[in-house]
Amino acid sequence: MKNKLQTSNTKIEDREVLTTAYPARRGLKLKIKLSRLLIPFLDQDTDNLDLALISKTLTENLTEDKVEDLIFEILMSTHVDSKDVSDHTQFDVVFSADFGFLYKVLYYVLEVNYGSFLDMMGLTEKKKKDMKEKFRELTPASK
Repeated sequence: MKNKLQTSNTKIEDREVLTTAYPARRGLKLKIKLSRLLIPFLDQDTDNLDLALISKTLTENLTEDKVEDLIFEILMSTHVDSKDVSDHTQFDVVFSADFGFLYKVLYYVLEVNYGSFLDMMGLTEKKKKDMKEKFRELTPASK
């Protein structure tokens, strides 16, 4: 019987990222919220998948405050180089002018909590591979 939540760490762009798994109820609620946001896009052919359009559509349907709230909800219990990035001040310092790094950390946290985040969405292996490639194209390499 587990008595505490799993903690995972990795290096992303030579920075130490540590995250603690979500408690079960919180994880389920967030999974439902993310599924509602992403499922409409999963029927797209990955050859024609336009992640910029997906991003645009999501931001048109979510206010800036809702996007910010969702990001902080995902990053709860996450640290980068020992800084708690669920703290607004630390978040601003860690991710300043480095949104590609932010996206990579978000993806990692989702993978830790939901196995493969793309598996969570019920995608075929080919579609997952294609989406990961598209994601890599959008996230600039470390400086």
